[in-house]
Amino acid sequence: MNDRDTTNQCEEALICGILKRPSDYFEAADWVRQSDFTNVGYGALYAAIGEMTREGINLSKDRVLANEIIRRGLADRVGGMKEIVRLIADAVPGHVRYYAEQVAKHSQRRRVVDAVVKVIQEI
Repeated sequence: MNDRDTTNQCEEALICGILKRPSDYFEAADWVRQSDFTNVGYGALYAAIGEMTREGINLSKDRVLANEIIRRGLADRVGGMKEIVRLIADAVPGHVRYYAEQVAKHSQRRRVVDAVVKVIQEI
């Protein structure tokens, strides 16, 4: 498995866990920003769940979460509602912090590589 596959798996596992238990968003928020995601749809979904949580929307019911995802036009950004349902079904809650740390670590590694490449190109 290459680094890109590992990154994708960690991002998906993080989103799955947060979709399953949205209150875990705050645990991830200590580590991850929207820009840390390579999957733009997952990043948008992550940011929106944060917004919904800060707005006080009770996301503990899957129907409320699904309705908010649809209302905010996010379903298509992650592959449609069928994909959202799959992500929720595949979720294993309780590992959000681990996956948040991994997503942050992968993002930091990409930023370092990008910075090195930029320096090399300027030489």
